[in-house]
Amino acid sequence: MQMGRGIKKWETNTKFVILLTAVILLMEAVGGGIIYYAWAKEKICCAEAEGTLINWEKRKDKKSRKYVPVVEYRVGKEIYTGISNIESLKRTIEEGSPVLIGYDPSNPYNYYLKGYDLEAIRSFGGIFMVLGAVFAAVNIICAILNRMEMDDKRKVRIKEWIFILCFFAAFSWFIIALAGIRTALLVVIVMAPFVLYVKLKNRKDSRDDSASRE
Repeated sequence: MQMGRGIKKWETNTKFVILLTAVILLMEAVGGGIIYYAWAKEKICCAEAEGTLINWEKRKDKKSRKYVPVVEYRVGKEIYTGISNIESLKRTIEEGSPVLIGYDPSNPYNYYLKGYDLEAIRSFGGIFMVLGAVFAAVNIICAILNRMEMDDKRKVRIKEWIFILCFFAAFSWFIIALAGIRTALLVVIVMAPFVLYVKLKNRKDSRDDSASRE
């Protein structure tokens, strides 16, 4: 009976490690792909031109108001106008300010706003890279715990707290990167009691099940 439980536990742990490893590889691949896109864009748009930030175009949705920069730049005798695809909650550059544009010499319409577009893309890719690193750290810590001589219940509790702390750290950093520290603090304050409630409820249910079996 104990041997059967040991085999079942080993299979569960193996499946968990495989699933977590797949998630890590996926996140690292997505993050690396996004960062590579920014690198390739910078290589292609190797020419520079001075431009002006004309205005910030407003884009409204149900939850918030976002802005995208509209720029104007000259290449030779032609004047080009471009609207960025990167949305921002704040207007980080004043309207009418001079800006530096990187553009593709063979296609001046293909451009990016230096100090804004690619930095935002790299930051977004970095989010996936960091989250993948966090999950990798969790995977390693859990593997070390499984090899330690320790009570199984204690191992489970340690793993639960590791997952909770890593989840909040990664999720908070993700929200901070996208929406700012105030939003992240609000989300964590709202979610923390719910997560602790679920954790305590699961522990209570497991105790009730063990008591009923006895």
